[in-house]
Amino acid sequence: MQTLPVDAADLTPTFMSEALGTEVTAVELLDHSFATNQRARVGLTYATEGAGPPSLFVKLAPVDPVHREMIGATGMGEREAQFYADVAPTVNVVVPGCPFAASEGDRFVLLLEDLTVRGSRFASNGEWGIPADAAASALEDLAVFHARFENAAERDRVAPWLTTSRPSMSEATSGLMRWVLV
Repeated sequence: MQTLPVDAADLTPTFMSEALGTEVTAVELLDHSFATNQRARVGLTYATEGAGPPSLFVKLAPVDPVHREMIGATGMGEREAQFYADVAPTVNVVVPGCPFAASEGDRFVLLLEDLTVRGSRFASNGEWGIPADAAASALEDLAVFHARFENAAERDRVAPWLTTSRPSMSEATSGLMRWVLV
């Protein structure tokens, strides 16, 4: 596979074809935003109609090299890619499908199911919420998920990479600040 994309504009038909294992003839950037990382929604056209999902949600490392290095130092993208590869298929919690997840140095790419296709809605501004019983049910599911991994043997079996030591965000940030100030 070629080098992982740095920007959503790098999600070319060639990259997407390799990642998805089917020929993608066009990629349309439907939405692109920035926070801790980049988030994008892309529309896809395939050489064979119906060969894959019509759209995907994509998570990428930050565009800014210093921010990308800081996030890369924490291993956040690598661990999220490993979560979707190793943990997600073993849980009884609804997680988006992930046809491709990879990390390489300070870059990462996660191609995730576009949950808006299922009718999911997202509001980060608090304009609406969910009923209390749905929230309670979600918390119960998450408690069961986390309790399973309290057992060290189960945790090591499913996700041995969790024990890999990584710098904390504050260690990574202070290291970068020292580099910037010198």
